[in-house]
Amino acid sequence: MTRYEDEKFYNTLKDIWWARMQEMTGIEVAVELAGSKNMLAFMLDVTRRSIDLWIDRGWVPPLRAMQIEKLFGISSSKLLKPEFAIILDFTQLEPTPWRA
Repeated sequence: MTRYEDEKFYNTLKDIWWARMQEMTGIEVAVELAGSKNMLAFMLDVTRRSIDLWIDRGWVPPLRAMQIEKLFGISSSKLLKPEFAIILDFTQLEPTPWRA
């Protein structure tokens, strides 16, 4: 392969990986970046079963979301239960009129 073909192949793989990451939940992305469920559990000092539970339900507890955000840069809004994410993201809340 020429250098151009190598670069083209690499870019194709990168595009496939990126598309796959967009379809994943935040916790699935964290597992992918950590390398395995066991490694993520070790990094967060939780059990592997906790990781499985979070993957099954699609969100993580708020304190763990903050840890994962610091470790991997994954936004808490992508890790939290949607109801929690809206509460924590004040830009999405409707302003209420001020009453004196």
